[in-house]
Amino acid sequence: MRAYAHLRTYNPKLAKFSTWLYQIARNVARTHLGKQRRRPQTQDLFEDETLEQRIADPSRDALPDQSVIARDEDAGVRAALASIPEKMRTALVLRYFRHLEYQEIAGTMRESLGNVKTLLHRGKSQLAQALSTRDLNLGKTGAAGLGTGSTSPAAALDRERRHEVLCL
Repeated sequence: MRAYAHLRTYNPKLAKFSTWLYQIARNVARTHLGKQRRRPQTQDLFEDETLEQRIADPSRDALPDQSVIARDEDAGVRAALASIPEKMRTALVLRYFRHLEYQEIAGTMRESLGNVKTLLHRGKSQLAQALSTRDLNLGKTGAAGLGTGSTSPAAALDRERRHEVLCL
């Protein structure tokens, strides 16, 4: 349908018809996959399951140890953020804590859009490095006698944390 609708845009001097058609199909597929990735994943409920059963209990009394862990991780992220350069920290805070779009960050910081993207990319890398350094230091002091091989829990946590930060 799209090829037929845009048939008048085909220029035989630029490419063969099959190449033009292939490019349209490729763009349609790419657009579809991009939309699919941006949509939240849905999960079907079992017949006897309710939505309330599927959603975790948000109350503080549900899992007290989880709130302590979350506070500790929050403090670690804030300490790691404090260790990176101010411009990168500002860009990261505006993007991930204030939920601003790239263009809004560029306007707020009076930087170009490309510079904002660079600051965010480099900031995430430095944040991941700071978090992994922190976790390795915690692993060495907290895991006395457990060994420091690459299969240790600290090393696994380090790899997972770096992956999480880079996926922000």
